[in-house]
Amino acid sequence: MRFLTLSTIMILLLSCGQVIGNGLANLNQLKWKNRIFLINVSGEDVITNLNSESAGIDERHVIWFCIQDGKIITNYPSDINPNFIKHLENDYLKNYYPLVLLIGKDGGIKSRDKVLNIKKYFDQIDSMPMRQSEMKKYSS
Repeated sequence: MRFLTLSTIMILLLSCGQVIGNGLANLNQLKWKNRIFLINVSGEDVITNLNSESAGIDERHVIWFCIQDGKIITNYPSDINPNFIKHLENDYLKNYYPLVLLIGKDGGIKSRDKVLNIKKYFDQIDSMPMRQSEMKKYSS
Protein backbone atom coordinates (compact mmCIF):
# COMPACT_ATOMS: atom_id res chain seq x y z
CA MET A 1 0.00 0.00 0.00
CA ARG A 2 2.82 2.40 0.89
CA PHE A 3 4.56 1.70 -2.44
CA LEU A 4 1.33 2.28 -4.35
CA THR A 5 0.76 5.65 -2.71
CA LEU A 6 4.32 6.83 -3.28
CA SER A 7 4.33 5.74 -6.91
CA THR A 8 0.96 7.43 -7.47
CA ILE A 9 2.33 10.70 -6.07
CA MET A 10 5.42 10.46 -8.29
CA ILE A 11 3.29 9.87 -11.39
CA LEU A 12 1.09 12.85 -10.55
CA LEU A 13 4.10 15.13 -10.02
CA LEU A 14 5.73 14.06 -13.26
CA SER A 15 2.51 14.51 -15.24
CA CYS A 16 2.19 18.08 -13.90
CA GLY A 17 5.62 18.99 -15.25
CA GLN A 18 7.27 18.90 -11.86
CA VAL A 19 10.43 17.00 -12.71
CA ILE A 20 11.77 15.50 -9.50
CA GLY A 21 15.43 16.19 -8.82
CA ASN A 22 16.05 18.20 -11.98
CA GLY A 23 15.45 21.70 -10.65
CA LEU A 24 13.09 24.41 -11.80
CA ALA A 25 11.45 23.26 -15.03
CA ASN A 26 8.87 26.01 -15.63
CA LEU A 27 7.49 29.20 -14.14
CA ASN A 28 4.34 27.45 -12.93
CA GLN A 29 6.45 26.02 -10.11
CA LEU A 30 6.78 29.57 -8.73
CA LYS A 31 3.09 30.42 -8.98
CA TRP A 32 1.56 31.84 -5.76
CA LYS A 33 5.05 32.01 -4.20
CA ASN A 34 6.96 34.56 -6.25
CA ARG A 35 6.62 37.47 -8.62
CA ILE A 36 8.91 37.24 -11.64
CA PHE A 37 11.01 39.63 -13.69
CA LEU A 38 11.74 37.92 -17.01
CA ILE A 39 14.40 39.91 -18.80
CA ASN A 40 15.54 39.39 -22.38
CA VAL A 41 17.73 42.49 -22.61
CA SER A 42 21.50 42.65 -22.92
CA GLY A 43 23.94 44.72 -20.92
CA GLU A 44 25.89 44.32 -17.69
CA ASP A 45 24.05 47.27 -16.17
CA VAL A 46 20.88 45.15 -16.04
CA ILE A 47 22.46 42.68 -13.61
CA THR A 48 24.12 45.49 -11.67
CA ASN A 49 20.76 47.25 -11.27
CA LEU A 50 19.05 44.04 -10.15
CA ASN A 51 21.78 43.30 -7.61
CA SER A 52 21.70 46.85 -6.25
CA GLU A 53 17.95 46.50 -5.61
CA SER A 54 18.21 43.09 -3.91
CA ALA A 55 16.57 44.23 -0.66
CA GLY A 56 13.47 45.51 -2.47
CA ILE A 57 13.44 42.46 -4.72
CA ASP A 58 13.55 40.11 -1.72
CA GLU A 59 10.91 42.10 0.16
CA ARG A 60 8.52 41.77 -2.81
CA HIS A 61 9.26 38.05 -3.32
CA VAL A 62 10.70 38.62 -6.80
CA ILE A 63 12.69 36.00 -8.64
CA TRP A 64 14.38 37.36 -11.75
CA PHE A 65 15.68 35.59 -14.81
CA CYS A 66 17.90 37.42 -17.29
CA ILE A 67 18.60 35.76 -20.63
CA GLN A 68 21.91 36.89 -22.11
CA ASP A 69 23.78 35.19 -24.95
CA GLY A 70 21.69 32.03 -24.62
CA LYS A 71 22.49 31.70 -20.92
CA ILE A 72 20.41 32.45 -17.87
CA ILE A 73 21.47 34.64 -14.96
CA THR A 74 19.15 34.62 -11.96
CA ASN A 75 18.65 35.12 -8.26
CA TYR A 76 16.76 31.81 -8.07
CA PRO A 77 18.32 30.03 -5.08
CA SER A 78 18.25 26.46 -6.37
CA ASP A 79 18.94 24.31 -9.42
CA ILE A 80 17.39 25.04 -12.80
CA ASN A 81 16.41 22.34 -15.26
CA PRO A 82 18.52 22.40 -18.46
CA ASN A 83 15.30 22.76 -20.51
CA PHE A 84 14.10 25.79 -18.52
CA ILE A 85 15.47 28.32 -21.01
CA LYS A 86 13.61 26.53 -23.84
CA HIS A 87 10.42 26.81 -21.78
CA LEU A 88 10.98 30.57 -21.39
CA GLU A 89 11.77 31.06 -25.06
CA ASN A 90 8.76 29.06 -26.26
CA ASP A 91 6.19 30.36 -23.79
CA TYR A 92 7.27 33.96 -23.19
CA LEU A 93 10.11 35.25 -25.34
CA LYS A 94 9.42 33.91 -28.81
CA ASN A 95 9.93 36.69 -31.36
CA TYR A 96 10.43 39.40 -28.71
CA TYR A 97 13.68 41.28 -28.18
CA PRO A 98 14.21 43.34 -26.18
CA LEU A 99 11.58 42.33 -23.66
CA VAL A 100 11.04 42.68 -19.93
CA LEU A 101 8.03 41.00 -18.32
CA LEU A 102 6.61 41.42 -14.85
CA ILE A 103 4.66 38.28 -13.92
CA GLY A 104 2.48 38.29 -10.82
CA LYS A 105 2.18 35.60 -8.19
CA ASP A 106 -1.00 34.48 -9.98
CA GLY A 107 1.05 33.73 -13.10
CA GLY A 108 -0.44 36.58 -15.14
CA ILE A 109 1.67 39.02 -17.15
CA LYS A 110 1.30 42.39 -15.44
CA SER A 111 3.66 44.46 -17.58
CA ARG A 112 5.53 44.14 -20.87
CA ASP A 113 8.32 46.64 -21.63
CA LYS A 114 11.47 47.05 -23.70
CA VAL A 115 13.62 48.31 -20.81
CA LEU A 116 14.00 47.30 -17.19
CA ASN A 117 12.62 49.98 -14.87
CA ILE A 118 12.80 48.48 -11.38
CA LYS A 119 11.26 51.53 -9.67
CA LYS A 120 8.24 51.36 -11.99
CA TYR A 121 7.83 47.64 -11.27
CA PHE A 122 8.15 48.15 -7.52
CA ASP A 123 5.42 50.82 -7.68
CA GLN A 124 3.24 48.53 -9.77
CA ILE A 125 3.79 45.57 -7.42
CA ASP A 126 3.12 47.74 -4.35
CA SER A 127 -0.27 48.74 -5.79
CA MET A 128 -1.39 45.10 -6.27
CA PRO A 129 -3.99 43.79 -3.79
CA MET A 130 -1.90 40.76 -2.81
CA ARG A 131 1.10 42.99 -2.09
CA GLN A 132 -1.10 45.40 -0.11
CA SER A 133 -2.11 42.45 2.08
CA GLU A 134 1.53 41.42 2.50
CA MET A 135 2.53 44.94 3.57
CA LYS A 136 -0.29 45.06 6.14
CA LYS A 137 0.70 41.65 7.47
CA TYR A 138 4.38 42.58 7.84
CA SER A 139 3.71 46.00 9.36
CA SER A 140 1.68 44.55 12.25
